[in-house]
Amino acid sequence: MLPEYDDHFDWNFNRGIIRQKRIAKFIQTTLPKVIRKLRKIVFKDIVIGLFYLQPKKKIRVGIMGSFFYSKFYNTLIIKSKGIIFPIRPKTRFETASEINFEKRNLLSLMDSGFDKFDRFFFTSFNYCFPKEFIEDFSIIESYYLGYFSKYKNLKYIVSEQWIGDTNTATAIAILKIKGVKHIYNEHNFLSQQFLGHSNKYLMSMADSFVTLGWYEEGIPNLVKGASLFEFSVEKKHKKKYDIFTSVRLRTVKSNVIY
Repeated sequence: MLPEYDDHFDWNFNRGIIRQKRIAKFIQTTLPKVIRKLRKIVFKDIVIGLFYLQPKKKIRVGIMGSFFYSKFYNTLIIKSKGIIFPIRPKTRFETASEINFEKRNLLSLMDSGFDKFDRFFFTSFNYCFPKEFIEDFSIIESYYLGYFSKYKNLKYIVSEQWIGDTNTATAIAILKIKGVKHIYNEHNFLSQQFLGHSNKYLMSMADSFVTLGWYEEGIPNLVKGASLFEFSVEKKHKKKYDIFTSVRLRTVKSNVIY
């Protein structure tokens, strides 16, 4: 009986009806949502693009070397109407080919009261002192002075990269001489809970220290904040042992002079 039933039943007709219903549903509900979303994305991109054409003197708060998610960057730009804006000067420069040992010898001059470690430390200046502060400094300083001269109304600079990037730190130092305040958004790791953490030194070098959420009484420039980095956890991990291990990655060896 089943073959006879199959012969008399128009399966293709039913498939066609189902397909038509799916197409109709897509056109009536899904397609308008997709179009609205695309319009929103395109409109936001156009608005962001227009802000990139604004004069530099409008920017009051610059973000330089902070690893924010692009969505949060765009929100800051749009809601502040361009007053908060990313600043991206170059941080890599052509290094001088020759070593100025005359200047290095001057830095290495020793005092009669030096002990063995002092003498070793000052002797190392001849060979290990970064070129950014001796041979290349005038080039780097000149570039940043020219670059920031366009930002006439800049009041604050936000940066987390300065703790590990020499030229970004130099740029911030130049801005601070010009009266710009430095807001340090805490880099994306927590170290406050460990003995020997470096936050106490970083706090004294920034005008405002914005944390990842923790707070400690008695620190006047501390601001309880959050991260704008795009954290993501792909899957949950079951805890097997009640042991927490913290290790420091080995730093890559490099020659700071050559």
